[in-house]
Amino acid sequence: MINVARLNQLLIDCDNVTALAKALAVIAMLRDTFPEMILKHETTGSRTPEHSHVIVTLANPIGDIERIALQLLCGSDWKHEFNNYCRVKNNAPWPILFIERKK
Repeated sequence: MINVARLNQLLIDCDNVTALAKALAVIAMLRDTFPEMILKHETTGSRTPEHSHVIVTLANPIGDIERIALQLLCGSDWKHEFNNYCRVKNNAPWPILFIERKK
C-alpha cells in the first residue's frame, strides 16, 4: 500500500528500534516546545520486518522542504529523505511517500 503525505503530515521512516525511539523523543520535544503544532501521531509497520513508520498529523500544512527537514530531525532514514528530496526537486506528483504492508 502506498501512503502519500498529506499537506499536514510528516512520514518518518524508522529502520530500527533506536530510530523509532529517537523519533518519538523528538515528537515529544516538538510538542513541548510548540504545543499547538502536533495534533497526533501513530506508529505503523513498514513492509520491511523490524522497521516502522511514524505518521505525524500537524495542525497546519507545511511545504515539502520543511517536511523533509522535520522528518530528518525526527531521525527518518536519510536515504529515504534523499529520495524524497529528489522527487520534490523533479516535481514528482507524489514526492513524499511510504510503501507499507497491506492491512
